[in-house]
Amino acid sequence: MKVSLVCLQNSSLSAESVRCFTRPAIRLGWAMLAVFALGCAEEKPKFPIATIQGTVSIDGKPVKEGSLQFMPGKDVKGQVAQAKIADGKFTAKNVPVGQVRVMFNITRATGKMISEYSTPYPEMENLVPKDKRDGVDLTVAGNDNVKFDLLNEPGSAADSTAPK
Repeated sequence: MKVSLVCLQNSSLSAESVRCFTRPAIRLGWAMLAVFALGCAEEKPKFPIATIQGTVSIDGKPVKEGSLQFMPGKDVKGQVAQAKIADGKFTAKNVPVGQVRVMFNITRATGKMISEYSTPYPEMENLVPKDKRDGVDLTVAGNDNVKFDLLNEPGSAADSTAPK
């Protein structure tokens, strides 16, 4: 503290007065950096998680693109995990261990445009078989490989989002 007062009383900008002001600033900068680094440390999850890899196909054909959600069951602690499907494959990280419900989002554009609102938008077709649209139950035990082959019922067709 005395050094600071002596430096403030010195009206000329000598090397000593500049050093007097920069040392505390450097210390403060290092202290702030240390606090920031501790605050950004990766937090371990409070529940058991796993990484799930696998494939998704519809009637034996790999799904070109889409997404999955792994929703924890009522007795499972955890957050919803998501994964993108690309060329029939996916990797989902941080999936809660235990009973989960897997939700599928697999659509494709029909080529038609819907002009119901001010901006036209593409008509989308839901490719998920009707009996799988509420999801599929899965028990996650650890880092697993899973194969989802979604089968359409004979005679069923995909639904479009076109207004009726």
